[in-house]
Amino acid sequence: MNMPLNNALQIIIPTRGDLCAKGEELFIPGMEYYSVLCKGDEKGITRQDFCLNCWELFARHDFTKSSQTYWKSKVPPKKKAPAAPLHRNEKALELLKASVACDQMEDQAEAFVLAVYLARKKLLYLRDEVLDESGKRIQFYEVAATEEMIGVPKIDLSAIPIDKIQSNLAKKLNT
Repeated sequence: MNMPLNNALQIIIPTRGDLCAKGEELFIPGMEYYSVLCKGDEKGITRQDFCLNCWELFARHDFTKSSQTYWKSKVPPKKKAPAAPLHRNEKALELLKASVACDQMEDQAEAFVLAVYLARKKLLYLRDEVLDESGKRIQFYEVAATEEMIGVPKIDLSAIPIDKIQSNLAKKLNT
């Protein structure tokens, strides 16, 4: 999955695999698992997913002692074909993805506000916050339904015209 944050920085975080990294157990809907992000050499960021048994037996001790990013999650149920037009929250998620891809400060502010909104609605989960090469804080959110990771620049809300952002988002969400 590609997440362009600006022209100079592109972060690729792999999606969850179908099998446990140690025991090769198949992940099925509703099953809990642990994911670990590791800094790779030339490949960028690598991801390993573990079933609960393998996490307890092998991986827990390796990754909890190090500074690796890890989290516990649950395999979402299989998607059903969408029958209705996009719901307001689904529109917000699409707007978030579009805003993150833009370099304009106003788009980045919209992305941050949408990410906070969707996290409060429990459609996104904040997984980590890191500093990029330029010293800007990036928050990584996991989309609850698809396990997709989205990097959103953290914005100081007092530094943006919130009324304008709110008005623009209301127009975009109601169209």
